[in-house]
Amino acid sequence: MARATDLGPFRVRGVLGEGGTSIVFEVEDEGGLVRALKVQSATDVSTKERARFLVEAERAGRVSHPALVPIEASGVLPDGRAYLVMPRLDGETLAARVVRGGLGVAEACALLEDLAAGLACLHAAGLVHRDVKPENVMLVPSPRPRAVLLDFGIARASDEARTTTTLEGRVRGTPAYMAPERFFGAEASVATDVYELAVTLYVMLAATLPWPDDASASDRLDPRPLAHARADVPRVLSDVIARALSTRPETRPATVASFADTVRAAADFALPTRPRATVDVAPATTPPLPPRRRLPLLAALALLPLLGLPLLPLSRAAPSTPPTPNATATTAATATATAATATAAAIAIATAAPPTVAAPHPHPRPLRVSPPPAPSPRAPSPPPPASVWFEDRR
Repeated sequence: MARATDLGPFRVRGVLGEGGTSIVFEVEDEGGLVRALKVQSATDVSTKERARFLVEAERAGRVSHPALVPIEASGVLPDGRAYLVMPRLDGETLAARVVRGGLGVAEACALLEDLAAGLACLHAAGLVHRDVKPENVMLVPSPRPRAVLLDFGIARASDEARTTTTLEGRVRGTPAYMAPERFFGAEASVATDVYELAVTLYVMLAATLPWPDDASASDRLDPRPLAHARADVPRVLSDVIARALSTRPETRPATVASFADTVRAAADFALPTRPRATVDVAPATTPPLPPRRRLPLLAALALLPLLGLPLLPLSRAAPSTPPTPNATATTAATATATAATATAAAIAIATAAPPTVAAPHPHPRPLRVSPPPAPSPRAPSPPPPASVWFEDRR
């Protein structure tokens, strides 16, 4: 015998939500699994209304995306009401989260991208949602809260006959989030879903609607800028949302994906935590002489004694025959100048930048050093400056 808490094969555990035309119950199916069961509210629904409900459930069941709640089954209860079965998701609705205050810009952008991806999948299947709002968004726990779009009871094919009302004359959708053209009988479209997604993003950030009167179409002409409702929101992001809230559908972003991309770009550009390039400048210091330049200097200085040239200070053995005072002074001065010149030349060569040379010869030959020519036998003439020849006989 069926109990009062049973709905056909389902055992009711509680009510998850209730709208104008349907109720969502938490139920157990015949296998004991917990599910969400959406049922038409009225028991005296017409045959057309029941058929429409089932057709929309079948259309939504053909679309699969992580940001869209899957439709597992649909049918008719013994009392004549149509139903559809969905998984029971853990978490809270976006509306419940917004009651505690607006979200951060980064968090809101992440949730927006989830919803935009789900809606893009729905649009690609030829469907429009027509009721995007925080109450129809579930935040599912994961490494970060993930947005899942609910309530496909009013989703319809984009090529369906033009209408915006139910058979009882009610506008399909929630007036507070509906695009203004739909108040005047315009057809629901991708542009209207873009508008509703923009209103949802506004509410995520400001925790309030952009107009005071939920059901007034005239208030849609002058929505309050987001930057006025929340001072820390970048102005460029406020302008992007204002464009999506345009009363003219053709001036809104063409798709939900392009809207989400523009929002993300505006947020990344203006967020204060956006990383900026920095350059570290080291203090100016005088670098020491590189080791490769020290070796030529030491080698050049080491060659001086082999060439018979003294290092400064000058030190020479005393001559066997004392020369005249003038000759001694002249010789000493000349030798000192010669040694200083050779030492300075060696230092200049060693400290100069090393030239670019070709690869070493596979069979190098040693350098030969020729001794300086013998001095002239004429004693009165001063000795010429020392010369060094390096011969490479390759």
